[in-house]
Amino acid sequence: MGTAPYAIEIKNTVLQCTGIPTYDGLGPTKVLSKVDNRLAKKDKIKTQSVFNLCDEEFKIKTLKTFPVEDIWGIGKQSAKKLYAHQIKTTYKIMIARPEFIKGYSA
Repeated sequence: MGTAPYAIEIKNTVLQCTGIPTYDGLGPTKVLSKVDNRLAKKDKIKTQSVFNLCDEEFKIKTLKTFPVEDIWGIGKQSAKKLYAHQIKTTYKIMIARPEFIKGYSA
């Protein structure tokens, strides 16, 4: 699954000391960490509330099914424009030409 034992330990320590449940997303970028966090929340039992996309093969497999509208910072209008260009998953954004994607950030 790609969980990291130290992240589970941190999550459990926070819960024990504060009573606050947390969901940890680990990734090489802020956006991927937020994707991880969302995935950790979706399946708390399977992920132990921690998700890790640092492994490249696992990251690609996961991003091929993660919809663009669930990406942090992408609103409904941007998602609609991306869908019009057949970009429906996070993986498609990852492999798209940077100059094409820059047109959607504003």
